Amino acid sequence: MVQQRTLNEMLRSSVYKYSDETAIIYKDTKLSYQDLQDKVSRFSQGLISLGLRPNDKIAIMLSNCPEFFISFFAVARIGAIIVPLNIHFKENEIELYISDFRVKAIITDGSKVPLCKKIMAKRDMNIVLITRNKIDGVQSLGQIVEENQPIQEEFNIENKQDVMYQFSSGSTGNSKRIARTHYNLVREAENLTETVGLSNKDKVLSVVPLFHTYGLGNCLLAPVYAGGRIVILEEFRPRVVIGILQKEAITYFPAVPFMYGILAETLLDKEEVFSSLRLCISAGAPLPRTIFEKFHDKYHIYIRQQYGSTEMGAVAINIDQNISDLADSVGLPLRNVEVEIFNEDGHKIKDGNIGEIAVKSPAMTKEYFDSEALTKKCFKDGYFFTGDLGKKDGKGHLYITGRQKIFINTATHKVDPTEIENHLSTHPKISEVVVVGVRSQYGDEIVKAVIVPRSDCEEEEIINHCIGKIADFKLPRIIEFRKEIPRSPLGKVLKKYLC
Repeated sequence: MVQQRTLNEMLRSSVYKYSDETAIIYKDTKLSYQDLQDKVSRFSQGLISLGLRPNDKIAIMLSNCPEFFISFFAVARIGAIIVPLNIHFKENEIELYISDFRVKAIITDGSKVPLCKKIMAKRDMNIVLITRNKIDGVQSLGQIVEENQPIQEEFNIENKQDVMYQFSSGSTGNSKRIARTHYNLVREAENLTETVGLSNKDKVLSVVPLFHTYGLGNCLLAPVYAGGRIVILEEFRPRVVIGILQKEAITYFPAVPFMYGILAETLLDKEEVFSSLRLCISAGAPLPRTIFEKFHDKYHIYIRQQYGSTEMGAVAINIDQNISDLADSVGLPLRNVEVEIFNEDGHKIKDGNIGEIAVKSPAMTKEYFDSEALTKKCFKDGYFFTGDLGKKDGKGHLYITGRQKIFINTATHKVDPTEIENHLSTHPKISEVVVVGVRSQYGDEIVKAVIVPRSDCEEEEIINHCIGKIADFKLPRIIEFRKEIPRSPLGKVLKKYLC
């Protein structure tokens, strides 16, 4: 019988079982599970003292750090709603998200305070600002923890209550708002932990951003559920990662193809043998066979693909023993997750045939809470229709073969080309623009803008039009000027001739 718990109960359970054992390692800092719980409890009281209440939306805009963990569980503890924001967002993106969700507080780095204050003044918003590090005139998380006693108030939190709001990249140029519950997130932690066999003996390297669903599931939810140790890195630096894998005896390493590609090409003074490392997980973009082979040739470890999304969390993972023959597969569904393939008529199809991937999972959202029409289209008979195309072999292994919804996978980010097209089309010298992803040698994609100009136009003008308006990871890295955009006889853009 599954224990239908809240995030608060999930953390308490790990504290009860592993109180004095290390939960977080960050630079020279170590926090035990009891230390983590104590800081969460004091910060929870601090949030209440600042006037924050259940169901308030609280944005967390932090890089990977202990404060992300403390903030995440403290917001959940008081029955409020976590809004994770990408630290690379620019002014208009942050403004959109905090206004759309009516955010009441932002927990962020001191460097983001001037930008947040600018947005607040522009929108006449009264938002509580809390910084990770000390800055004049703004309360810091550490200060709040020091000044408050552990919270005593108990909130009546149901496991089916919303606990996290996120935006998912939209195929129409508009992001979709997604709500996930305590139940969804605890079940994802449980499903992932049981499938890959995570335990309190595992050490997880957290370098994938925690504000992404992939990083959140693999580097926060699952290891905390299992009582494991989490080694935190704020940014990906290949030699530092290699040193940490060795020094800390990491056992579980989630990353993206881009990272594995860089690691496979990093020059080493000596051969590295990671004797403790049992699972290297890849998600966020398809894993090229070349990177799979190069990484194995160099480190003698196979990379295993995982599949999931913002709506569903983790869905499938390849932990098959015969991994060399199944490298292109994202594996079998996690425990308690069901995956089927449907044709265009809405009927299940036989193994080996390509169709749309549909998922049933206790970890997935049940709707897009701001779009009844989209919900009706994507959520049917208990399944979420992903828009991804795939097939299953005779043993149930899932293969992703394409996408109905075309996103660009840039390292750890999913970029909606329509958003960039909409922005570029406001440039007075651009007559027409199409944005596509071009595959890089590392397996991710580079944003390319193909432009039909109205008049003479330089690349620099295009880039300057984007800088400060869209996140840096969305900036076109390749700009190509053409006289016309190739189209089919029916007028459909032929993107295959643009890549």
